[in-house]
Amino acid sequence: MAKAIGVIHMLTVMDALKIESLKNTKLAAGKNGLDRVIKSVTVMEVPDIVKWLKGGEFIITRFYSIKDNVQDQINILYELNKLNASGIAIKLTDSFPAIDERFIKAADEINFPVIEVTESLTFLDIMTPLNYAIFEQEEHFRLVEEYIKAIVFHTYKTKEFVIERGKNLGYDIE
Repeated sequence: MAKAIGVIHMLTVMDALKIESLKNTKLAAGKNGLDRVIKSVTVMEVPDIVKWLKGGEFIITRFYSIKDNVQDQINILYELNKLNASGIAIKLTDSFPAIDERFIKAADEINFPVIEVTESLTFLDIMTPLNYAIFEQEEHFRLVEEYIKAIVFHTYKTKEFVIERGKNLGYDIE
């Protein structure tokens, strides 16, 4: 009897925190939102970035343009949440040494993940492995989609080939 093919796992904030270059970061808030899906990664250094977001973005910022205005930071947090962004990594610097407790509290209330990043970690240290993980999952999804289409439209020549291909993709359809 054939087993059902499972749902493809998408990259979540929890997955991102397990990536080697992000292991030295700290989850500052939003632990109940770690299942949010990361569809893309972007840098935010201007407060009006939300105009260009589509949802699912993981934001990296230093809050440079609003480092002295906690209410503006909180407003952006709420806007990101409305747009279904996945989370925010805030790089701590000499000019922005700590995330304000009011921001942390607001993020916890809406289950929005906030990752504290040390100054030694570059934006590329975050973006590169996350983009790679997103690409890998998209490629796996494409291969599974082709596999399912081939089954539905009977383009495989033998049952054994279908079973073997499924195993290679992580599915046991026997």
